Amino acid sequence: MIMSTIAQVKHQVDRIWYASFQTDLVDTLAAHLRRHALAGVQAALELALLEELETYRQPYRQQYLPVSRSSAQAPTRAAC
Repeated sequence: MIMSTIAQVKHQVDRIWYASFQTDLVDTLAAHLRRHALAGVQAALELALLEELETYRQPYRQQYLPVSRSSAQAPTRAAC
């Protein structure tokens, strides 16, 4: 018995796939999945960029922004 090669099996699977399913449906589904995957990648990249920007800006904020009153010592009142 002669066994099929991987390329032959892939070709057979592709042939069965295209014969079994409507190619328009497959193309639409692939485009839909691609859009969702790209949206997920874009969201992850944007979040990573914002985190990196915040990390980069943190030392400058600490160095140049004045200390708020709530974190500074509260002024004391003189006893009457």
